Amino acid sequence: MRKLNLDNSVKIKLLSQLEEIKRSRFYISYGERDTYIACLSVPLFDIMKNNIIGSLSVLGPLEKFKDRSKDEHIEFMKSKALFIQTLTNIEENTSV
Repeated sequence: MRKLNLDNSVKIKLLSQLEEIKRSRFYISYGERDTYIACLSVPLFDIMKNNIIGSLSVLGPLEKFKDRSKDEHIEFMKSKALFIQTLTNIEENTSV
């Protein structure tokens, strides 16, 4: 695994954000990379170890992530992440 060369304050901020994502189980980026694009991501966990092993993300127009359906999108993505995690852990536990 490659280590990032970050100063201590950046590391602390990043670890804090990761803990918040772990707790809330989602993150929404509003225009961070492109002014008109938002991204909703949910972490994928190794259920047995409670480690983040990846993420499931969807990108779209910024205005679609600010309306009332945002909570529905979050719950939908969380349910799909749980489905993927379940499959992954079943495969890991049955392979020899």
